[in-house]
Amino acid sequence: MATPFDEIQLFAPAVYPTSRFDIRAYTIAAFRIAQKSDQLSLVAMSMPIIDFLIKDRAIRYWKKKEWLNEHEDGYHLTPEGLVVCQSALADQLSTHNTNAASINFWVNEFRTNNSLPRSAQFDG
Repeated sequence: MATPFDEIQLFAPAVYPTSRFDIRAYTIAAFRIAQKSDQLSLVAMSMPIIDFLIKDRAIRYWKKKEWLNEHEDGYHLTPEGLVVCQSALADQLSTHNTNAASINFWVNEFRTNNSLPRSAQFDG
């Protein structure tokens, strides 16, 4: 059973970003939060955290593109999905590129901006 120290509080906006740049930054930030790492990999990501931070439509899109898989232990980026995230940061995609500053902005928002309208606690 989780103790209060094992729980994390996250915050999210009511409205998902609309620009391609911000959508990709938001998504990568959510993956980083769910992996508890600034360096994305193929490790499991908490389903409850991803489902809280990312819209169902976006999750379905990533699954359809075969960039994200759902397993018993959580969501996993596929190798192709990991490349998409890395390429977006390297400005190598034809669309949906982003930068580290924007990703860090969203990571900070999710962790600390208690003025955002949605919040939830998760086991750490």
